[in-house]
Formats: sequence, C-alpha cells, structure tokens
Amino acid sequence: MLTTRQISLRPDAELLVWCARTLVTDELRARIRQRVHAPLDWAVILDLAWYHGVGPLLHRNLSSFCSDLVPAEILTQLYRRMQAGALLNRVLVHELVVLCEALEAHGVPVMPIKGATLAAAIYDDPALREFRDLDLIVPEGSISETQAVLLALGYERLGCSSDS
Repeated sequence: MLTTRQISLRPDAELLVWCARTLVTDELRARIRQRVHAPLDWAVILDLAWYHGVGPLLHRNLSSFCSDLVPAEILTQLYRRMQAGALLNRVLVHELVVLCEALEAHGVPVMPIKGATLAAAIYDDPALREFRDLDLIVPEGSISETQAVLLALGYERLGCSSDS
C-alpha cells in the first residue's frame, strides 16, 4: 500500500503550493482564504512564485478567490509580471509557428516540446505557463539543414560546438 509522506512547509510556501494549480476545490479555496488572513511574507511568496514559474497561477487564484484579502500592491505586482509574461508567450508562440513552418517547408520533420506546447495542451490559458525559450526535436540527420534554416531566419550561433 502506498502512503503519502507529509511535508511541513512554511505558511508562505504552503500558500504558493495551494495556488499553483489550475483546478482548486471549494475546500482548498477556503484554506487559501484562511491562509491569506495569517501574517505572510509576500516578498518570499513572490520570489518563490517567479522562481518556480507559477506566478500567473498565483495571480489568477489569489485574484479569483481572495482579492479582498491580498494587499493591492501584491496583486498589482503579480498582474504586471503576468501581463509581461503573457506578451512574451505570445511572441514565442508566434516564433514557434514560424520555425516549425520553415523547417517543414525545407523537409525537416520537427516536434515542438515543453514550453508553448505544454501550455497549449495542459493549461486552459497559455499565459498560465511560463516559458522563455523554444524546444524543438529534429532528427539527428537533419541537424545541418535545421542549422541552415535557423541561420536564414536570422538566428545566430552562440558558442556551441558544431555537433549540438
């Protein structure tokens, strides 16, 4: 039989873990509201949220369930950072489409993974998944053609060995 190991978290980290999800039950929503009533180190919560890439989820859940309890400046910081991240996500998604279309036009099979792909597949709102780069899988035999396409699109080689 599997057992769940209990981990004791600080209230700040616990709140972040509770808010770092796309689905929140009524019971958890009540626990979040109760936790927000307690003294919290909001600077730590924000730092942890951005470090772990869950700032957009934190913003969505706090503003949905307890905007009346969270300091306005915290919600404003979360909102601004979330908006900046959403803008970056849109730019990266557009670039991903351009890259995939260019590679496929040159006969290179390509499979996007992680980041934008995960955001589209898992989250109801792609802005809720932070990503800062694009990850593509191409066949090993297509690396030279892939590099040529990337260079033609204006990408530059940065200190990589010729086989990566």
